[in-house]
Amino acid sequence: MERSTLSCSFASASARAKAEGEKTRTTQSRVQDATVSRLRAPESTRPNLVSSAKAERGSTMIATSVRASLTAEDMRLAVELLGKSGVERHRLSQRAVEEGPDALWDDPRLMGALVQSRDLRRPSPSLFFYVVLRRLLLELDVDDRTLTDYCAAMVLAFGRGDRAYRVGEHEENRYAYLVDLIAEAGRAEGERQFRVRVHLGNFSLWLTGIFPDYIAARRTRKGGPPLPYYEALGRKGFLMASDHTLARQYGMIGVLRSAGERFGELRVALNRLSDRLMFPHHHSPERLMRQVEDEFRLAG
Repeated sequence: MERSTLSCSFASASARAKAEGEKTRTTQSRVQDATVSRLRAPESTRPNLVSSAKAERGSTMIATSVRASLTAEDMRLAVELLGKSGVERHRLSQRAVEEGPDALWDDPRLMGALVQSRDLRRPSPSLFFYVVLRRLLLELDVDDRTLTDYCAAMVLAFGRGDRAYRVGEHEENRYAYLVDLIAEAGRAEGERQFRVRVHLGNFSLWLTGIFPDYIAARRTRKGGPPLPYYEALGRKGFLMASDHTLARQYGMIGVLRSAGERFGELRVALNRLSDRLMFPHHHSPERLMRQVEDEFRLAG
């Protein structure tokens, strides 16, 4: 995967495989408003530094808001996909009313049903990513809805344009290298420092989770750093952010600390999303080795 051609479509994230039949449907677009326009870090330039005040004006932080944003229409779709009969759909609807919508989102059948759904208008990006990541994290024994929510919010936000390269949504400065974020975190103070630390964690998770093959290819061809390097910096970013005084003010101590402590599991869950649904037709020795190493480490 050449660096200059990494203009990957993130619209494949909620794609589905074709059901039984002679032809195989490749994973296809679901998230029309969430695209990775470029995964390309300019070799010859580095981002210009801007003042904290200018950078933070109007910026927004990624928050655990995906689960709360799921709608009645999302619930209706889940009931429709899970219920094989009118009686079962009624039972599922009643259960959601009595126990809350998590009874639907946590149903182990829902991820597969969403992937195989043929309705190109649905599911919503929020429903798709939350349910898929919830199931993939449960596979790894991570039963944490808040952490799932945060991870889904990061994927949705970073999938839009070049948001992944900006500390704040409206910041004019782009950071294509982790080393630049580390340097900026060391120079910054107060609000700016907190946001840069959070972004260091988010950006590391985005790269290692969605684009591990890019990291492996760059290491092979250009001697880039290995996956554990990105993991270590991402873990450090989240943990440092959780220790910042502003983490309490934003109510983020718990989720940031959990993201740091469970960075490895988050990365593997995102790898499985990427490998199975986004780039299922890419095969390489590096991918196979990563998958084997992860399985061995998680089993230990």
